[in-house]
Amino acid sequence: MIAGIAASASASGIGPALFGSLGVAAVIVWPRLRTYQSAVAVQCAGAAAFAVYFALSGTSTAAASCIIAIAQLLTASLVRDRRVVICVCAVSLSCLGLVAAWTWSGIPTVLASIGCILGTLARVQGSTYRMKLWFLIAAPFWLAHNVLTVSMFALAVDAVSITSNGSSIARSRATAGDIAFASTPFFVREIYRIGEEFWQAARMCASSSYSPRFAAA
Repeated sequence: MIAGIAASASASGIGPALFGSLGVAAVIVWPRLRTYQSAVAVQCAGAAAFAVYFALSGTSTAAASCIIAIAQLLTASLVRDRRVVICVCAVSLSCLGLVAAWTWSGIPTVLASIGCILGTLARVQGSTYRMKLWFLIAAPFWLAHNVLTVSMFALAVDAVSITSNGSSIARSRATAGDIAFASTPFFVREIYRIGEEFWQAARMCASSSYSPRFAAA
């Protein structure tokens, strides 16, 4: 179905711009939603738009990753048995491996596959907070993929995703998010903590008020 829509869009001259714009709009909206169900619904719409966008752009692995994301999102939101959700996600990642082998294009395929795997970890989380945290970890891999494939709308999504998810996580940590943060795996907390320290250091450098913590005595 996605391929049919992509072919129709290409034939009618709509091109990637329309679907790229829809995908960007979805990414702008969903981090601001307060309920898990509404966030999932908007993510599905955005993933469908980007599946068509990537298909039109010739990046097949990324398009397949978007289709897999839709299946995972719907399963995570509709199925209450966590074991079933994990099994479906595992099967979908097996399908990703087959698709990646079929559409192999070197480093872009590797980056898209890693981004999809980390996105899968985000979608099996039970809270919006932890979901955003995992998506933030996945963002650099998609950013590198989209730079290499010159996917301009996807790069816009990367910028919006990193900014909105990062700011949302920061706001959540100031309130009830500290509880959710404490329940995340240790290495995830460490990745976020290191990133936060680098961000604070960069801000201090920019304001010319930074003194190196590890300066020699």
